[in-house]
Amino acid sequence: KAQLITLEQRRAFLAGRRQLASDAISRDSRMADVACFLIPAAQPLTLHFLGVLPGGELLVMALFPFALAMRHGQAWGRRIKSLTFFGGFWLLAQLVTDVVRRTDTVDMAKGLASILFFSIDLLCLAILINRQQRRFIFFGIGAIVGSALYIYLSPGHSPIPDATFAINWKFGYTSVFTPMVMLISCYFFRRRQYYVVLLAAAAVAGVNLLFNARSAAIMVFVSS
Repeated sequence: KAQLITLEQRRAFLAGRRQLASDAISRDSRMADVACFLIPAAQPLTLHFLGVLPGGELLVMALFPFALAMRHGQAWGRRIKSLTFFGGFWLLAQLVTDVVRRTDTVDMAKGLASILFFSIDLLCLAILINRQQRRFIFFGIGAIVGSALYIYLSPGHSPIPDATFAINWKFGYTSVFTPMVMLISCYFFRRRQYYVVLLAAAAVAGVNLLFNARSAAIMVFVSS
């Protein structure tokens, strides 16, 4: 009887641990989903330190240690190791170049900081997104929101009062509406309604060409 009680207690203990682990994974997953949205959405908020640091990069700096802890050993897969190696090699090459050319200390710090921030951004996003489709979608939505806020919050990027709609489209509105159309078209692509995707891509590319936003039109053609 004592052995039976012990076995029942052990089963209950193991079941409780599995439930706690499942809850922790679910909590981490929700946090990663929110982070994938907030990082691009926070881009319009900036801090002036060794240049201009967008809010998204500041958020990445804060989240990076938690992203590593969340994935534990899985964070250092082949993809992440490759990104770390090439990022470190790029940083070292830039440092050697600046020393040989005797670059000014401030300019050197700005250049190295740009490489460091870019590498950490890439690593953090690779860990957070982790090839999960819904997080790509959250990131895309956040990028659209961030672009919309960027138009109105960043000096020099708000709509030009006396300019034509074509000018404001080329230098502002296309960065919101073009990715929005392409993101919505992914829904129809998943449902294998490819003609809708082609029509949407052709329409938004045509509007960009009409308003002389050639780079946006080319990106639509390439991504389609």
